[in-house]
Amino acid sequence: MPYEKKSALEKQFEDKLQIQNSRKKAENFRFEAAELPKAGQKTRYQWNVEAIRLMKQIELEGRAATAGEQKILARYVGWGGMVTRTGKRNMRN
Repeated sequence: MPYEKKSALEKQFEDKLQIQNSRKKAENFRFEAAELPKAGQKTRYQWNVEAIRLMKQIELEGRAATAGEQKILARYVGWGGMVTRTGKRNMRN
């Protein structure tokens, strides 16, 4: 049953098993052509921050990224394109 209570030991075992499975399935991630993300500067900034936070969490847990996490990490675009020629951040979309 999906809502049955699990002991702490069972939960810990399932977590470890999930981590091991994610390590086995690790492979290169690629966006499909129709999935390529397009967005303004604010959104790209948010994607960068989200990817950095997620990467820190994954490294802390010592595991590989899941397929969903790889999609988030792949949206990281860097910071260079978000600065105007004057050196000031342009946060308009």
